[in-house]
Amino acid sequence: MHPPGFRQWPKTQATVTDIERPDPNDPEFLSRITFDYQDAAGASYSGSLPIRTSDLANNLRRGDTLSIRYSPGDPQQTWFEDAYARRSRLRRVAFLFAGVAFGLSVMITMIILRIR
Repeated sequence: MHPPGFRQWPKTQATVTDIERPDPNDPEFLSRITFDYQDAAGASYSGSLPIRTSDLANNLRRGDTLSIRYSPGDPQQTWFEDAYARRSRLRRVAFLFAGVAFGLSVMITMIILRIR
């Protein structure tokens, strides 16, 4: 779950310093991305965030950059702004539509079978 109000937090680029993939064969397992970034005042920080392995881009490597947001009141509190976090939301919406379509097709089939 994301922190309240995080969409208003300042955005910055973070450099990936490490990626822990404890079990790459389990897509629901949490990986951890560690990164370095600077706030608007130029102060340097390190942070890490968990992300489901299934939402982690396979081509993400150390040294890559990604967008994060940080709390202006506590710059060590961060949240992903990048596509890695958005992809899981899109996947949930796609599964929702697929489930609704499947449910409707089952209902229509049952109605047709009862009519005959």
